[in-house]
Amino acid sequence: AHNPANCYDPELIINLPKGVRLTKDGSVIIKDKTQIIVDIPQKDKFWFTKERYTIHIFIDDIFLTGELEGYSPYNFLFDPVNLNKGKHLITVNYSGFNDHIAIASIPVFIEKKGERIAKAK
Repeated sequence: AHNPANCYDPELIINLPKGVRLTKDGSVIIKDKTQIIVDIPQKDKFWFTKERYTIHIFIDDIFLTGELEGYSPYNFLFDPVNLNKGKHLITVNYSGFNDHIAIASIPVFIEKKGERIAKAK
């Protein structure tokens, strides 16, 4: 039976390492491999984990990685080595087995080693 109290889409939280730099428009500057942690708020964690879900991570709408059986928090190492310098979008989808969906995105600016952008704050 579908529990009406849990009939909404939970939010996701994308956590980045402390001290990340931001561009003037708020994009996260990434130069090297970066640990990213995706989590479900505590208020939604029990019921959404009980429902079960899959995880899909995309960069600029292209599938990057995922898990058939999700868990939270979910840690992944984002490696920008094959991306062009500039703005990109990381999107994380958690798709529940009972049709609930949680989505979060974060804009990133890929800065290649040895380069710096003028407008970092």
